[in-house]
Amino acid sequence: MLKGSFVYFLLSYFLLISCVHKKDIFYANDFKNKEKDKKRVLIYYNQSGGAHVSTTKAIEESLGDCFEVMTVNFSNAYFDKGSFISWASRGKYGTDYWYNKMLKGDDISLLNFLVGNIIPVALKNKHKKLVAQLKKDISEIDPDLIISTIPMVNGFIGTVAEDLQKPFLITALDADPTNWAFGLENYSYNRFLYVSTIYSSYSSLKLKAFGFKGNQIASAPYPIRDAFFHQYSREVERKELGIPEDAFVLMLLMGGAGSSKIVRYADIISRKFPEIYILACVGNSLNLKKKLARYARLRRVKVIGFTTKIPEIMISSDVILTKPGPTTIMEALASRLPLMIDGISKHMLHEKAHLDFVLNNNFGLDFSSRDTLLSVISNFSKKEVVYKNIKENMSAYHLGDFRIEFKKLVEKFLLDSLVKQ
Repeated sequence: MLKGSFVYFLLSYFLLISCVHKKDIFYANDFKNKEKDKKRVLIYYNQSGGAHVSTTKAIEESLGDCFEVMTVNFSNAYFDKGSFISWASRGKYGTDYWYNKMLKGDDISLLNFLVGNIIPVALKNKHKKLVAQLKKDISEIDPDLIISTIPMVNGFIGTVAEDLQKPFLITALDADPTNWAFGLENYSYNRFLYVSTIYSSYSSLKLKAFGFKGNQIASAPYPIRDAFFHQYSREVERKELGIPEDAFVLMLLMGGAGSSKIVRYADIISRKFPEIYILACVGNSLNLKKKLARYARLRRVKVIGFTTKIPEIMISSDVILTKPGPTTIMEALASRLPLMIDGISKHMLHEKAHLDFVLNNNFGLDFSSRDTLLSVISNFSKKEVVYKNIKENMSAYHLGDFRIEFKKLVEKFLLDSLVKQ
């Protein structure tokens, strides 16, 4: 594991510090020299985890009728194109790939070290060159609004947005704004808006510490897929999965990238509670599927690969065991599915605020040892007072409709920006 981690470290750092490519960026021609029929929105995203992609799609759905929307993978456009590793692998082994690889391999300590110490230094060293390239590309595209759905690079985008006097909006997916506001300390640009989708008193205090003013901060519902608001029949969905209606079902999901922790928890839980059905969601990981195959044969463990039916799986479940990732937490909240947050494993530092969000609102419980894990499952499986209170709290929480409310927010922001021009 240590050897593998060191290799990931070297490859990730090499990708990050490699030259920003000097050729015209491939996507500029999409809008270049094209007449404007609608206002143009440029969205920067990446594929480090699934949330940035799903949020970008939700924004496209929200704004697509009234705006001409263009999406750009920031990692691919600015970090990978000049990289020999990415070029030699035809784009497969890029920055996002190595980030997700470390998540899958549970190299969280290394990843926290990279994000907290190495990446900020590497990015600052690239500031001048990256800003120059961004300015050139954004000038050619000439968007009416720039939106970022990714952390760490907003200092570059913000510098260019202010220089070109383009409205700039961050759609932040974490309760902790530290990585999202990196490089924007005391950012006084008056055509800028930081939109929190998991807002808390902690978020507010941190944003004020960064020097953001009240009129630079707003909130919006978390971007959850429409499918989570459909009406499903629990009986029908369970029948499709081959699960008895009266069974207790535990869903295992450790983020879109998957995690080897799923195998460990499936083993522990299925040994202690053989009567419980476990739905182990492993995404595209063939390795995890292979490791879980023996449990699927001998115990009540169902291995689920990549699927778009997470809403149906959640509605079929009684509880979900997961890491404190924002998307899974908010999807479980939409499904009224009590949460069990893994407190044994290490997590990304910025995810602690999501755990606080769950515990402070009594949407679930965490566990920090094997005994606590088993105790929580035993408690939940009885569906008594604690379980019922959590379900009630989840039902009372107002999620809102991201697509409707975000569109209104953007329209108001653009009108306000015209006044401030």
